Formats: sequence, structure tokens, C-alpha cells
Amino acid sequence: IDAVLDRARGGHPSVAEHAAVVQRRVALLAGAGGAVREEESAAARLKEADDRLADAAFRAGFDTPEAAAA
Repeated sequence: IDAVLDRARGGHPSVAEHAAVVQRRVALLAGAGGAVREEESAAARLKEADDRLADAAFRAGFDTPEAAAA
């Protein structure tokens, strides 16, 4: 039983303290997952905007958006 309790405490003085640490880690991971999803969405929107800009520059007779901006 002592070995099981030692594992449950995970090096912390009590199981409750270990659970609190695990809960904080879960919350941090959930937040990180949300940040990754937001970054992926922003990257996709940026690529779409870049594609539209390149298309508009090409239709206006320029080879690149940079050439259109010059």
C-alpha cells in the first residue's frame, strides 16, 4: 500500500497536492492547444490573403505583389 501511495503522491507531500499540480498542467496544456489552433487558423488566413494579393497583382499586370507595391 505504501508503494501505491508513494506513486499517487508523485513526489508531493499528499495526493491532493499532486492532483493540484496535475490539474494545473492540464490547464496549461489545454491553453497551449488553443493557442496552437489559433496560430494555425491565423496562418491559413494569412496564406489566403497572400494568395489573393498575388492574384490581384498578377491581374493588374505585375509579376509579384512587391512589383505592384514599388
